Amino acid sequence: MKKLYCETNEAGSVAPRSSFESVTKLISEVTRVNYSKNPNKGKQNALTVDTPAGRIAISARQPKRALAALIRAGSKGVTALELSSWAYRLGAYVHTLRHDYGLTIETLREPHDGGWHGRYVLHTPCQIIGGAA
Repeated sequence: MKKLYCETNEAGSVAPRSSFESVTKLISEVTRVNYSKNPNKGKQNALTVDTPAGRIAISARQPKRALAALIRAGSKGVTALELSSWAYRLGAYVHTLRHDYGLTIETLREPHDGGWHGRYVLHTPCQIIGGAA
């Protein structure tokens, strides 16, 4: 059985509403209130890194996470398989770090049955100054 919820307008007349309409209205009100109270709305937490060429700030989410993973891995480097839970396009993130931020990242070919995969090694000395990855 469908429940009807009633709502009165300015004239005092009663207009029935379905439960779907009630829930939809409630969700839109809650969402609007929560977004308007969020002080960080639209702001990204940039990763700030110190390099020999100077300080860089990376605000794009996935390249930021890729750089943090490369820094943590050190000379061992990382592969897409090692970061497969989130780095679906590791090659693209590395390309962004190389071309947009001027970082030196080497691609090593590691052969396996059926072909090869790339292991990325960061050669630019980097130190994380601030931000979260």
